[in-house]
Amino acid sequence: PWDPARYGLTIRVVDPADRPALRTFEYEPVPRAQAIVALTGVRDDEYRSQGFTVKRPIGVRIFALGEGSDGDLFDRAWITNATSGAVVWDMDQVPTEHAGGSSKNRLFDGVIRLAPGNYMAHYVSDDSHSAERWNDAPPADRAYWGVTILPAGGRLDSNVIAPYDPDADPDIIARIVGVRDNQVSRRRFTMEQDGAIRIRALGEG
Repeated sequence: PWDPARYGLTIRVVDPADRPALRTFEYEPVPRAQAIVALTGVRDDEYRSQGFTVKRPIGVRIFALGEGSDGDLFDRAWITNATSGAVVWDMDQVPTEHAGGSSKNRLFDGVIRLAPGNYMAHYVSDDSHSAERWNDAPPADRAYWGVTILPAGGRLDSNVIAPYDPDADPDIIARIVGVRDNQVSRRRFTMEQDGAIRIRALGEG
């Protein structure tokens, strides 16, 4: 260009008298300070999760960025009921939109309703194209690669939402999760009387 120093975008007011009526602000696609869950900056081959408790019915906004093509997502988020293990929302089963950059950058930005209970938000990525290293044009909001969950009303209220740590849940007798290759893990517990227990186990076979 003839004026390389101005390569980019400049916006000016037509009437200088209007300038005091304008101001700049720090853009955030979602307000991080109000996040219930923020699993962002996800890197290659990474699995992350975070729990939260809903004390009364509430709408939550989900802002999730992931990689996908032809209707399949390779980097994606989902939410499960921490008590039953049931999937209550899955990014792979809802319509997504283009997130800018490469066509494989996908965005879900929507609201769902959650009943009172304990929940786990999850995110998993494959071996390429992530916040660690993009192999194609990154999305517009690259810093938010992952999933952010916020109150649909915009304000985080501790009377409605609280943190949830499954390791501190008194209803869980024993928990062995995140097991890696060639790993043997054990947990001991004592039953002082006969009773029924629920076992939820995931494995390969």
